[in-house]
Amino acid sequence: MFANNQPFGEKLDALWVTAAVLFAFNLINTAAWTIGFYLHPIVYCVASSGILLTWRRSNCWVLIVTLVIFLIIILGSSVISWDARSIWFFNGKRIFIDGSLYSQLDKYAHWSHNDYPTLIPALAASVARAFGFWNETLPRLAVLLALSPILILFSRVYTSASLFNLWLASVLLICGSVLLNGYVDAILALYCTAACVLLAEIYRSAFIRAANTNNWLLHASFALILANILLLKNEGLLAALMLWVCWLPQLYRRSSKTIAWQMLGLLLPFLFYFVVWKLPLIQNQVTGDTFLPGNIDRLITRLKNPTELLELAATFARICGFYVGGLGLILAYSIHQKTGQQIIPGTIFICGYWAALYMIYLITPHSLTWLLNTSAERTWMVPNLCVVALALYTVGLNRFQKRDQFSAFQSSDEAETMSSKISP
Repeated sequence: MFANNQPFGEKLDALWVTAAVLFAFNLINTAAWTIGFYLHPIVYCVASSGILLTWRRSNCWVLIVTLVIFLIIILGSSVISWDARSIWFFNGKRIFIDGSLYSQLDKYAHWSHNDYPTLIPALAASVARAFGFWNETLPRLAVLLALSPILILFSRVYTSASLFNLWLASVLLICGSVLLNGYVDAILALYCTAACVLLAEIYRSAFIRAANTNNWLLHASFALILANILLLKNEGLLAALMLWVCWLPQLYRRSSKTIAWQMLGLLLPFLFYFVVWKLPLIQNQVTGDTFLPGNIDRLITRLKNPTELLELAATFARICGFYVGGLGLILAYSIHQKTGQQIIPGTIFICGYWAALYMIYLITPHSLTWLLNTSAERTWMVPNLCVVALALYTVGLNRFQKRDQFSAFQSSDEAETMSSKISP
């Protein structure tokens, strides 16, 4: 999976740089709209040309073909799904017309969820501004702009063509039409998946290298992805906080200077989110509809309602049961191979996210049946995709470790043979 079994952040290459730059561009574009400016989409195209520097890799061609197919699909139809048309791209249209990231904070059209973060709407507004007009097709290119760095990053993580192709096929199977139809759930799931894999690589890097080595490349990537997650959906705040907590233990036994710098770096995404989005929400008194007064009462009522409890449990088992079993097998396999310490943080995040969403469904002020039917498949996509990514990460890691051990054995055997030949 990783060249010569080295940590992901050990070597700076074109794919890594391209993905990191595109993650940063998402944040720059969002910040620019706060003052009426935007980042022209052409800079994404220029930056993405970095993948051509790796044309010898088989993943590069799969990556390019995938992006072209996605482009054709996106341009072949308009935005028609409810959440995409009436929330994300409606808010993007308002940003485009008003020239401000905060156009939706006037509380107009409450059904458009004015409290939802605006990374994707801001990208859609930038696409429309680049073309000079808004329609129901071209702004969907924002989805491709958001997906590109994730696809590039995973083509670097899974350098094995078979693993990358399996990951890509799993994404298409699990996400389905939600991947490109303008919903943000699949995009959030992919960003959380990337953070989960980088988290495993951070712990792997800390395990095989000196404890006080500051592997800034991995941590910078992780911080950029956290900042993107925070600005994708409201659930992103929950995911980012949980990922950050899972990241904390790797500071154990590091020097105080290293801890200070890494803590500062990993707090910057939350500061950026607070200044750019959360503070304006508070100042304009814009709130959501999930955590309303009476959460405890609703929780107690539902816990006393066996029909709703069974409905929720059955839905969870149907959507996540296979992945729960798979995660258990992956963890057991990793512990047996003595690599469990690398995926335990990601496992904690996955289990925590499953549990957190389960609790949110228990306290929702909406009809549980309606909410499960309209959102469960999408919201639990985050931990399910993370399970698949960790499975491929574990298989690939152990595969290359065995290959390196076999190579070392061969080298040792050859050295002994040569030594016997030249011995008197």
